[in-house]
Amino acid sequence: MAAPQLLEAQIKVSDQVLLTFDQALDTDINVPLTAFSLNYGKVPLVSWQYYGTAAIAIKIGRTFTSKDKIEINYYNDQLKHAI
Repeated sequence: MAAPQLLEAQIKVSDQVLLTFDQALDTDINVPLTAFSLNYGKVPLVSWQYYGTAAIAIKIGRTFTSKDKIEINYYNDQLKHAI
């Protein structure tokens, strides 16, 4: 089975980014917050949690506006196994 692929990144509320994947994630794996970065580490991350079975919600330490450009990066050995 292929690893889940990111379908969409959305800002549902101004201080949260929702990453939606094309298939279920292994929610038993606890991935460190440092596996994610926004705008190459320029946006502080507060926390993350699985959102349902095929999404991850990342809470950020500032608010976004409609004019902000967002670059999302993620990598971790455990995350590779989760997605």
